[in-house]
Amino acid sequence: MADVAALLERFTAAELVRLGFQRDEGLKPIYFADAMQRLDRIPDSRLAIVLRGTGWTPEQVRGKFRAWPRDLAAAEEWWENVTRDPGAGT
Repeated sequence: MADVAALLERFTAAELVRLGFQRDEGLKPIYFADAMQRLDRIPDSRLAIVLRGTGWTPEQVRGKFRAWPRDLAAAEEWWENVTRDPGAGT
C-alpha cells in the first residue's frame, strides 16, 4: 500500500488505474474494492508495523485511499469512469 500511496503523490488514482490496466487487462473493479476493504480492516498498530521504514504512517496511507470505492457497485461505476475518461476518478 505504501508504494501505491507514494505513487499517488505523482499520479491521480485514475492515472494509476489506467496504467495498471494497460499492464494487466485482467484487473477488475472487485480487486480494488477488496483491497480497500482489507485496508479498512487492518488495525493501525499492524499497519504501522507493515509501514515501518517507508516514511508513511497509517493515517497518511488511509488518507490517500479515503476516496477509493469500498463496495462492488461503487467500484464498477468508478472503474467505468476511470477507464473511459482520462479526467475522471481522480
